Parts: sequence; C-alpha cells; structure tokens
Amino acid sequence: MSQKKRIACLGDSITFGYGIGYQMDTYPGQLQHKLGDNYEVLNFGCNGATVSQAGDRPYLECQEAQSGLTAEADLTILCLGTNDTKAINWQPSRFKADYQAIIDAYRSENRSGQLVLVQVPKIFAKTVHQEDCNDQYLVEVNQMIEEIATANNLDLINLYLLTQNQPSWFWDGLHPNEDGTRGIAELLSQYIKGFL
Repeated sequence: MSQKKRIACLGDSITFGYGIGYQMDTYPGQLQHKLGDNYEVLNFGCNGATVSQAGDRPYLECQEAQSGLTAEADLTILCLGTNDTKAINWQPSRFKADYQAIIDAYRSENRSGQLVLVQVPKIFAKTVHQEDCNDQYLVEVNQMIEEIATANNLDLINLYLLTQNQPSWFWDGLHPNEDGTRGIAELLSQYIKGFL
C-alpha cells in the first residue's frame, strides 16, 4: 500500500479555525474529508499569528510553526497575512523580507516537499476580535504575496478572489464559518489533486 501524502497547513486563526466548533469543520479538516484516506492533512494554524517578526505574535515564534516546518509534508500550504493588516502590526516596508524569512525557514527544513503560497481571504467587516484588521491593507498584502511567489517560483492560490463576493461565508466578517471552510477546502483540494 502506498504511503499517504502529507499536507501541512500553516497559518493563523483562519487556518486554526477560530470560532469553528469542531476540528473536522476547519478548512484543513474539510480538506481531509475532500481528499480522503490517501492523504493526511495537518493543521498548524496559530491564532493571531503575523508574518511580521515585529508583530504582536510572529508566526515563526509559534510552536505551530516549528511543528509545521518540520512535518516533512509533501505539500505545505502557507496562508498568512491577515493579522499584519492590524494597525499595531502594519509594517509594509518589512513584510516581504519577513515573509521570505518564513519561506527560507521552510526550505532549510524541507528538501523534497513543495510549498504553495495563499493570498488571504477578504475582510468584510470590523470585528469584535480583530477590530482593526483592514481590507485596504489586505489588498496590498496580497499583492506582495503575489510578488513573493513570483520571485520564488512558487504556486499561488487566491482566496481573496474566491471569497470577495461571499460575505455569508464569514461568521464575524473575518473568520470563515463552515460554508467558508468548505469553499476554501474545495479550491485547495482541486489544486492538490492536480498536483499530488
């Protein structure tokens, strides 16, 4: 029997599934369901995580990042940037360098796996939890992620485009509900099935 393909999902509360009652309903959980038993999908989401190493919770300092970067995954999905749009974390001048540092940390631990970058979902409203996440900044973040993907010759998946007309997919305007995680997982599963 062939070995399962391992998928590592690295990110913030959108990956973790903040506000989702069950792990199986997070987007990594939904992705596991869609891909089936020949795949193992692992969730390394860290609530509040930032790309910026000067942010209030740098992803590279999260235990989830250390576990995710050393998971020996066949494919690693990196979905980060939303928390960098908070006023306290907004540092566009260093975003690309700090994002590159995450890619470099991944590459130092992974010789054979593939990394794919994700442009993060739209922000629909100011929320109780992330009151100053800013969709205007998010557009800039996603543009920088596209430039980073091009510079590193990495595939790019656009969740902003997927979600921009789907406000009902978010329970608080920021975090996906079960409909949102299903939609995200569907797009990712199509990519993965064409890749692995």
